[in-house]
Amino acid sequence: MNEAGLGTVLFALPVGSMLSLPVAGILVTKFGSRNIMLFSAIVYALLLCLLGIVDATWQLVTVLFFFGASGDFMNISINTQAVNIEALYGRSIMASFHGLWSMAGFAGAAIGSLMVAQAIQPFIHFLLIASLVALLIVFVFRHSLPYDTAHPESQSGFAWPEKSLLKLGVIAFCCMACEGCMFDWSGFIFAKKCKYQNS
Repeated sequence: MNEAGLGTVLFALPVGSMLSLPVAGILVTKFGSRNIMLFSAIVYALLLCLLGIVDATWQLVTVLFFFGASGDFMNISINTQAVNIEALYGRSIMASFHGLWSMAGFAGAAIGSLMVAQAIQPFIHFLLIASLVALLIVFVFRHSLPYDTAHPESQSGFAWPEKSLLKLGVIAFCCMACEGCMFDWSGFIFAKKCKYQNS
């Protein structure tokens, strides 16, 4: 697969994420962030394992699409939990949550680098991570909030944002586009460079 084909395949992940955004908001409002968080975390871990065993392009595109969608469901539900916890806490602590998310990103990069260096098969790597996620689900779910109190009730599934919010959305989209390019391609460039140095 050349770089153009790979870029097209990788596009399935953000498409799944973007299309699931309004659905995630509606489902979190209807069923509660705790239930959606549990469901999406389990599906996310299972799809991660599937990524390690796909052997056809259409399979990779399909799994990446639903991987992006489930990741978005998890994002929305976890952030809703964070907003509710912040409201109960009585002061701004959202930056702490996002700081922990960044630390987890560094930890994931370190684990991924170790797996590549040890030539661990992707499926084994993903299975180990999914097992760790399963243990975290059992521990974290018991301590999550059983109901949401800080989100407003919506009268419809979609509401057009205000002009100022729309501008922030465009800025956020541009930031996420840059982050997505770096996130998706840096791993492949790193792996390609390691393969070249080893050969």
